[in-house]
Amino acid sequence: MPVYRYIIFPVLLSFLLFFPENHGMIVLAQTQMEMNVDACETYKDAEGIMEDTYLRILSEYQDDEVFIEKFKAAQSAWMVFRDAHLSALFPEEDTYAEYGSMYPLCRCNVLRKMTDYRVEMLKMWEDGAEEGDLCVGSVRLK
Repeated sequence: MPVYRYIIFPVLLSFLLFFPENHGMIVLAQTQMEMNVDACETYKDAEGIMEDTYLRILSEYQDDEVFIEKFKAAQSAWMVFRDAHLSALFPEEDTYAEYGSMYPLCRCNVLRKMTDYRVEMLKMWEDGAEEGDLCVGSVRLK
C-alpha cells in the first residue's frame, strides 16, 4: 500500500469532521431538513430578542405618547419592508420548485440577518445617547 493513502485519508476525514465556522466542534453530516430546522430556530431566537427589545423600549418610553405612536408605526413598516425584501429576493410562488430544498435554510438565514440588524437599530433607544450628541432625536441620554 502506498504511503500517501495513510496521509490523504486522515486529511480528508478532518475536512469532513471539522469546520472553522463550527468553532472546532465535530460535525457529522446533517440532513437538509436538520439544517433547515437549525436555521429557522436561530431566526426564531433572533425574533424573540427583537420582540423583547421592542417591548423594553415601549415600557421605558411609555410616557412619550408621540414617540410610542411613531415607534410602533416604524416597527410595523420595518416588518412590511422585511417581508417585501424577502419576496423580492425569492419572487417565485413555488419556492420549493424554484429554489429547492435549501429554500427554508436560505429564507431563515436572510430573516435572521435582517432581524439581527433591526435589533442593533433598536438598541440605540435602549442604550441611550452620549451627552453632546446633537442628532439623537427621541433617544434619551445615558
